Amino acid sequence: MRSDAAPAAASLLAIRLLAGRLQFIPAVQNDRDNTRASRRRDDGPPKPIRNRFELAAPRLMREWLDAGEVRVSAGDFAFAREFLEQVGWQVQLVPGLLVRLVGVDGHAREMTREKLVMQALRELARSR
Repeated sequence: MRSDAAPAAASLLAIRLLAGRLQFIPAVQNDRDNTRASRRRDDGPPKPIRNRFELAAPRLMREWLDAGEVRVSAGDFAFAREFLEQVGWQVQLVPGLLVRLVGVDGHAREMTREKLVMQALRELARSR
């Protein structure tokens, strides 16, 4: 009997890594002097927000980490789709619950909506 705990744990680890890459890690408590300390490097002013997915990404990852699983609403999917299309991908709905993601090179692959949102997070991390 196969357990789904390992894939779920790997997805949550990937979300944590992406959150760190995107600098969405919330402030942490500093044990030494009991003050709030941010993990974000001071590398100048924050980059401007270019689309709604960038605003939704921290909330999504926070909700997934709190819930211990990845859940994608219709609105979350719409934000991710809009973002991917802005950066050059084509998102096509296929019958059933899958979507087809087509790259600029024409390479296509079918995936779940959850995987599409994870791909959008990866693209967001690359663009920042």
